[in-house]
Amino acid sequence: MLERNKIYPNEDYGHSNHNLFLVCNSNLALYRRISTVNSTKMEKISKVNATKLEKMSKANDSPAIYMSREEARNSRVYKYLNRPVFREITKISDEDHLDLFLHLETWEAPQHFQGVLTYKFAKYDSQNRPVWILTFGTYPAKDIIDSGDEVQLEHYVWQCAHWIAKSIVAKTPEENPSQQAVVIFNGKGASAANFLNARTLGFLFKMTRKSAKSTLYLLGLGVGVNVNKVGVFVLNLLRPVLGATLKKVELFGKDESTWRPRLEEVFEGDEIPSFKGMGRGFYRIVQKSPSGE
Repeated sequence: MLERNKIYPNEDYGHSNHNLFLVCNSNLALYRRISTVNSTKMEKISKVNATKLEKMSKANDSPAIYMSREEARNSRVYKYLNRPVFREITKISDEDHLDLFLHLETWEAPQHFQGVLTYKFAKYDSQNRPVWILTFGTYPAKDIIDSGDEVQLEHYVWQCAHWIAKSIVAKTPEENPSQQAVVIFNGKGASAANFLNARTLGFLFKMTRKSAKSTLYLLGLGVGVNVNKVGVFVLNLLRPVLGATLKKVELFGKDESTWRPRLEEVFEGDEIPSFKGMGRGFYRIVQKSPSGE
């Protein structure tokens, strides 16, 4: 079981089914009750405070660079994302892949998607690896999936990875030899009601299977903070798919006195940014019109 005051660097959570049950045993009754959660309570959970969402910073505030399709195709970031490890995620044609690339450069997801997940660039560390902060919110992904917007939600997740890749490419291989990123995961919003249902778990499995190799490729270090028992349970379910990626991840519970020193190391004396809000940074590529204007 994940103890609140204990650090878990690169630890093997439940490699076998036996250990998985040990991790989850104390909360087994909670998981059994998920299918019978009071419908009124679920309705309240599904509602997002509109005022809070309106106050979230708009993600697409990055400066634009206008390029033709050929210029975009020859850009450093496209060449990076055109590598086989990324192409095998979607398995689409060259032109469709370029279309997806240009779409993710400029697309704005529906505002309430930020209630599921926010992501923002924080800084470069001493190894010139970009540091990103991802925060899981309280808006149920299941509601988005049930509304028919699962493809858009998938694009929202790809867009997060897309911008992490852009931040890697912004430094040359000489500047950042690892060509990888540091990602801080804030699991405070993870709840049994939001994650432990068939639709959400199915979506997580699908995305994890598609992105397992590319995640291993991009991630240099992962640090999870405010990780609760639900988070550990879900990670154990995904462990067979994630494999070696989890060896790069350190998990901390809710006690700030345990995870703050680790984040202070990551930020190397700089102030630890707020976990709230969106912020991509970097430029976005906008396709020129056929006339070149």
